[in-house]
Amino acid sequence: MRGFCICCLALGSVLAQDFEILSLGTFSANNVSLTFEQYRPIRQVFLDRFKTDGIQGDVKLRIFETEAELVTQLAQGKIHFAPLTPIGYMEAKRRMPDLGLVGGEIREGSMTKKGSVVAMKSVSVFKIQDIKGRKVGLGSPGDPFYDIALRAFLVDQGINLKEVEFLRFENFRKIPEMLEVGRCQLTVLPDSVVKANPENYRVFGSVEVPNRVWVARGDLFPYQQDWIRQELTHLTPVQLQAIEIQGIETTTDAIFQPFIGYLRSLGYL
Repeated sequence: MRGFCICCLALGSVLAQDFEILSLGTFSANNVSLTFEQYRPIRQVFLDRFKTDGIQGDVKLRIFETEAELVTQLAQGKIHFAPLTPIGYMEAKRRMPDLGLVGGEIREGSMTKKGSVVAMKSVSVFKIQDIKGRKVGLGSPGDPFYDIALRAFLVDQGINLKEVEFLRFENFRKIPEMLEVGRCQLTVLPDSVVKANPENYRVFGSVEVPNRVWVARGDLFPYQQDWIRQELTHLTPVQLQAIEIQGIETTTDAIFQPFIGYLRSLGYL
């Protein structure tokens, strides 16, 4: 697994003990330059904070191809703060019990992604047990919403996962279309999609998964932790738009309880 390090070093020479460095990490399968441009406004927020407080420092932005590598670098102290998926957060918390939860991302007005398990009304799936022997549309393996939550829902409804055929669609945006054309007979869709055309869907239940959360290492100085929390929870609309979210708000581990239940249903915990 490769890590890409893109950083700007401050001009001039200063003693190491007088020069502070914060490392912001993220992971993305997209072009590195594109991802850097997305996160550059957030990096600049912390660079400006250094200047405002009269501290000589730099903020590195490190971009990884996988979340697993990001979590490893976070655990090793090479990354100081980062956004993580629910799966990434739980693994990071296991490795770093003192990991600080800065806040959760707001998307579509909520800190969680809410969805409905649905079939098209045009197919003969009238109760959840009717899905046996049919095809269920999933997203990428390990996706909290389009994979884990849906499979856990089926288990909780008494469905033996060996009795259904799973079709995976790496591009989750194609899933509504695949359901509509009959490639699969059941899937999970965001509530916003279902509410747009409620007459098309038969709803069997709901799921809810946290959005990404931002974390900070527990061994940072208290003022550094405060910086990170204050700046991330007060980003401007332009800075938020760069990473395609509406805000970051403080939260607690309680937000993960439903998701932990999904993992237990699947035997992961």
